Amino acid sequence: MYFFLEINLSKKHIISGLLLIVILFLLFILRPLIAIPSGYTGVIVNNGRVQEQVLNQGLHLRMPSFREVVAMDCRIQNTEIEVKASSMDLKPFTSRVAVNYHLDPSMAAAIFRDGGAEYEYKLIRPAIQESLLEVARCYNAGELLSNHPLVAMETQRILSNKLAKYNISIDSLSIVGLNINCSSGANMVKLL
Repeated sequence: MYFFLEINLSKKHIISGLLLIVILFLLFILRPLIAIPSGYTGVIVNNGRVQEQVLNQGLHLRMPSFREVVAMDCRIQNTEIEVKASSMDLKPFTSRVAVNYHLDPSMAAAIFRDGGAEYEYKLIRPAIQESLLEVARCYNAGELLSNHPLVAMETQRILSNKLAKYNISIDSLSIVGLNINCSSGANMVKLL
């Protein structure tokens, strides 16, 4: 019971304890370690400037602490959008297009620099719209319905070429719904 009262702490022990507390506090504040999950690539942003070097999955030392690391998902991702367009015979139609894509992990920094964290909305979705519009101009309304697999293949080819310059690969494209407005007021609908 009196044992605790007789502990004699030297200056050396007190300084060591305070030093340990300061080191732990600095590690907590500076967070020098960063973990990049599986399937992601870390993009280094140093004072607002994107660095060309990327971090692969795993644990990395982040020095200096003013560097920000943005994790970019390089796994296969899906987006689905509604596209409004007109066929060759000027019949308006609405289509739902689903696209599976993935990023080139080694080029994640360039993708982040060109499109930011919202690259899907800035790069991919507008390119899908443009690609389907380009293909739809070559078909009349009936051909869009009857040749939808060919329309999807041509749209995927054009989309792949558009996004290749941004290092985004298209894995598949599907037209999952097509609604063509006819002049008689009736609609031709095909869910694919």
